[in-house]
Amino acid sequence: MAVVILAILALIPAPAVADTDPSDALDIRPSVAEHAGEAPNVLVRGRGWGHGVGMSQYGAYAQAVAGRTSSDILTFYYPGTEVVEAKDVVGGDGADRRIRVGIQWGSLSTTLRADKDVDLRACGAEGDGPVINRLGHNTCVDLGVVKADKDVRICPREDGLDVVPNTGSASSDCAKDEDVEPLFSTTRPVLRVLHHGTTIRTPSAFGEASIRRYSQGYRDYHRAEVTAPDNGKKEPRVHSVQDVPSVEVYLYGLAEVPSSWGLDAPAALEAQAITGRTFALGRPNNRSDCACQVRSTPADQVYNGDEKRLADHGELWVDAVKASTGKVLTYEGDLAHTFYSASHGGRTENIEDSWAYGDTPIPYLRSIDDPWSVHSTANNPHASWTAHFDNAQLAEFVSSGVEPKFVRVERIAVRSRTEGGTPRDIEVTGRTKDGEQLTRMFAGRPSDPKAIAGASLRRYLPVLALGDGHMSGRLRSSQLRDFHFGPFTDDRGSVHEYAISWAAAAGIVQGVDDTTFAPERSVTRAQMATFLFNTFDIPAATETDPFPDVAPDNVHAAAIAAVAEVGLASGYEDGTYRPGDPVTRAQMASFLARALALDTTATGTFEDVQPGNHHAVAVEALAETGVTRGCDATRYCPEDPVLRGQLASFVQRVVED
Repeated sequence: MAVVILAILALIPAPAVADTDPSDALDIRPSVAEHAGEAPNVLVRGRGWGHGVGMSQYGAYAQAVAGRTSSDILTFYYPGTEVVEAKDVVGGDGADRRIRVGIQWGSLSTTLRADKDVDLRACGAEGDGPVINRLGHNTCVDLGVVKADKDVRICPREDGLDVVPNTGSASSDCAKDEDVEPLFSTTRPVLRVLHHGTTIRTPSAFGEASIRRYSQGYRDYHRAEVTAPDNGKKEPRVHSVQDVPSVEVYLYGLAEVPSSWGLDAPAALEAQAITGRTFALGRPNNRSDCACQVRSTPADQVYNGDEKRLADHGELWVDAVKASTGKVLTYEGDLAHTFYSASHGGRTENIEDSWAYGDTPIPYLRSIDDPWSVHSTANNPHASWTAHFDNAQLAEFVSSGVEPKFVRVERIAVRSRTEGGTPRDIEVTGRTKDGEQLTRMFAGRPSDPKAIAGASLRRYLPVLALGDGHMSGRLRSSQLRDFHFGPFTDDRGSVHEYAISWAAAAGIVQGVDDTTFAPERSVTRAQMATFLFNTFDIPAATETDPFPDVAPDNVHAAAIAAVAEVGLASGYEDGTYRPGDPVTRAQMASFLARALALDTTATGTFEDVQPGNHHAVAVEALAETGVTRGCDATRYCPEDPVLRGQLASFVQRVVED
C-alpha cells in the first residue's frame, strides 16, 4: 500500500515573509474545511468483561483445563473461603429450599401457552394490594383450566388481574373492550398456574420475542403497582415468577456458562454450580422489585428454564449440578457473596471499587492477580476489547457540575488507578465553547456513588461502537484501561495524539501502516508537499515531472509538481528537488506563513530566533496567530527537524484556528 505521510514543503532558500496581502492566502481544501471543529471520537481500550469481582468464568475454565478442582478454583477467587454442605449453613432443608425466580417484572402484560391443560387459581385475600411474599396454596381458589395450546395474555387491572385471548398485540389485548370478555378475572393479587410438570411457554425478561420453556414448579403472576417514568403516577403492572421446587432444580436452568465446557473442564461447571447455589440461597425471598428471590437476568443470574438442560450438552451441566449437590461456599461460617463475571482481564477488582457494587470492603473479595482469565487455554473473547465514546457526550459528562464546560475533549491522562487497574483519577484537557483550552481532574460526577472515574464512565456513559462483536450501549467491562484518539497505537500518550487523529480523519495524513503513525519520525520535503496539497485547495499540475530526481511513480510526485506550479516550492540551483531531505522547524514556519499570507512586526517571542534570522518573521507570525507554541516556553528550536507528530498539531491549528 502506498504510504502518504505528513508532508510539509521546505523552501530552500526560503524568502522572508514580508509585505504579504491577506487575499493571497490559500483556501483550505473544502473536504478538509468541513472537518474543522469536528472532534474525533475517544477510543477506549479495556480488558475483561463484567464487574470484575470474585470468580472469572473464563478463568475458571482455564484452571479446570489445567486440572484444578472446583474447590481449587473457588478458593483461588475467594481467598479464605471453604466449600461446605448447605444444610450446615442454611438449615435442614439446605439445597431443597424452594427458589422464586423473577421471569419478568413491571410488565404491561405477559403471555402464556401450555402444552397440556393446566389449572388456574387466584391466590391471596380478596382486594389485597401488591403481594411480594410466597403465598401458600391454601390461600387460593380455583378459577378454571387453560386449555392446551391456548394462547392467553395476563393483564393487570386497577382492581385485579384478567386473562384474555392473546391476539398478538399487548396494547389492544389488554385494553378494556366491551366486546371482548375475559376468559378469567380475579380481584385477588396473584394468578397461579399449576402446570404439574407440563411445559409452559412464556416470554423471558428479554421480551415477548424471547420465549422460554418452563416445566418445574408453578408460575405466579403478581399484580403490582409501578411508578410510570413519564408521569410519576402509580400504574398496574404484572410480575411473572417461576416458583421452583428446590435450588438444585433451579440450577438445572442456570445458563451462565457453556455446557460444552463439561467436555474437557467439568470442574469449571461444578465451580459455577456451587457459586450459583450459594448466590441463590443467600438472596432474600421478599424483593418488592420482582416479588422474587432471584431475577433471571445477569442482574442476578441468567436463568433460562428448561432451555438450558434441553440444549446441546445440557446433560453435562446437569451432571455438574448433581456432582456438587448441596455444596455452598462460606466465609467464617456464613454464606459467601459469590459474585462472578465473565472475565477480569488479568486482575480482579476490590468490591468497593467496582462499578456494580457498594463501597463496603469484603475480606475475600479483594483484588488479586488473575492470569487464568487471559490464559491462552481460556479462549476468552473478552481478554481485550476496544470501544468509542462520542467526544461531545464525553465532554459534557466530564463537565458535570463545573463551569466552564468542555465542548470537546482533546487529551485524557490517567493519574491514578484502583488496585484492580480501573482509572480512579483522570486528567482531562479540552476546549470550551469560547475556544479556551482547559485542563481539570475528573473522578466521577457529583451525583455518582463513587469517586472513581472509570466506574462512572463504565456505568453511565454509552458507547457509540464496541469492537469484538459487542453491541453498542453501556460498557460493562471488567477493566477500562486507557483513553486514546484514532486508530494508531504508537501515538498513545503523545501531546499530538488528538491532532494526529483529527488530521487522519480529515484526509490530510495517513499512517505508515494501519496502526502505526511514527510521530517521532522527521518530515521530508516530499512529505511536506503532500501535506500542502492535501490541506490547501491547490489544483493538479499541468506539468507532472518538473524535477529529474522525482520519479513519476513516487507517491509524492503529483503533490510536488502541484505546489511547484503554483509557486510555493522551488528546487535547488541544480534543478533537483531533493525529496528525501528533512525539513526544519524554521523552514516549516516560512512555508505556512506564506500559504496563509501572514505578516507581523513582532520580535523577541523566542530567545533562539533573532530578528535577522531568514525565517524570523514567519516564526513570529505563526506564534502571534497561535499556530506554533515553540518547543518550550522560551525557545522555538528553529534548526530542529519537524516531526510528524508536531506537524499534525500545526495542521490542526492552521485549519481550525
